[in-house]
Amino acid sequence: MKIMMISSLYGFAGGGAGLVAHNLARALAAAGHQLSVVTIGGTRHYSIMEEQDIKIFRFIPQNLYPLQEKDLHPGWQKVIWQLVDTYNFQCANELRKILIHETPDIIHIHKMRGFSGAVWHVASRFLPGRVIQTCHDYESMSPDGYLRGSVGRMALHRQWPVRGYQLLRARFSAGVSVVTAPSNFTLKRITESGLFPLARSDVVWNTHDWSHSQLRAIHERANTVSNDPVCFLFLGRLEREKGVVELCEAFLLASRSNPRMQLRLAGWGTLESKLRAKYGGNSRIDFLGAIAGREKEEALANSTAVIIPSLWEEVFGVVTVEAFAFGKPVIASRVGGLPELVRTGETGWLVEAGNIPALAEQLLFVANIDPLALEKINQNCKEYSHEFAVEKILTEYLEIYNQLLQ
Repeated sequence: MKIMMISSLYGFAGGGAGLVAHNLARALAAAGHQLSVVTIGGTRHYSIMEEQDIKIFRFIPQNLYPLQEKDLHPGWQKVIWQLVDTYNFQCANELRKILIHETPDIIHIHKMRGFSGAVWHVASRFLPGRVIQTCHDYESMSPDGYLRGSVGRMALHRQWPVRGYQLLRARFSAGVSVVTAPSNFTLKRITESGLFPLARSDVVWNTHDWSHSQLRAIHERANTVSNDPVCFLFLGRLEREKGVVELCEAFLLASRSNPRMQLRLAGWGTLESKLRAKYGGNSRIDFLGAIAGREKEEALANSTAVIIPSLWEEVFGVVTVEAFAFGKPVIASRVGGLPELVRTGETGWLVEAGNIPALAEQLLFVANIDPLALEKINQNCKEYSHEFAVEKILTEYLEIYNQLLQ
């Protein structure tokens, strides 16, 4: 099967969504399918290169500034950028050329911001009935993909002028055959906004990118219980919407009652310098920086629990299922798709988003939990992690592809 994946963000530098697209592409290629990926990079006209048996097409959509700078510009420039990103004609022309070059059997779109609504229109015209969109955030229904501030509220309540944005998106997305998201919560949010009006919708969880056999090997070497110190791990972007400030304050509050507690912050972002300045002098708070691969696995293996204190409506949270793979429970905010993953008392606990005292209380509960009870939870997490094995998620997507080819 010839499969083309389109994702403006791709790979480690693209965050969670970029990693999900990258991991799925690798899994499909390893299963013997012919993969091509279209992503942002290079120059205005597309270039081609091979990466691990995957053909990568890169070009830069012409706009006021690059996609990576979307949060760094004043409001009036953001408005112009979004207007161009409604339907980018230069982008449409490059996509047509790539599609003619590749002639895929299936087109699977992931991150479409930067490529604009043209990606849906061009793909469905070229390959009607065989276009899939996977939603990793809320960018399809809102200029702010995290549904923050007044723009996010207008998107949620379908108010003008954001309602006009949604109506245009609905028109261009009408040719999409299947829309998926990794949580029921997210899928409902997006389809209720009117997007993908003719598409079938399915929930397909994200994978932690480990196979069943790899998970068994991880389970054997992962530390089951860590009592001294009690180590809490945050693994993600150091940004306001991730709740990392609230986590630090909750940890300071809780650690007064338990001197064995330690907090490790792994990641990078715009808040990093401020967080280091405020909390870096505390011997119980460690900053690990951006970590990946073996370093990330070691951080997970040596933690007692993983914290996901998000303030925004988290779509899925790949870190959640990565934690489960190492037998680690998750303390997560009760927002977005997280309650669909974290089973209270079995694989973790849920707390009210932004509630510092409640989070501090939960941290203390875990720090003082009976070791036998924690060991049982560790085992639950390991067993649950197989639900997110790469083979399982790959099979679900292949079923969708094959249905569209019939």
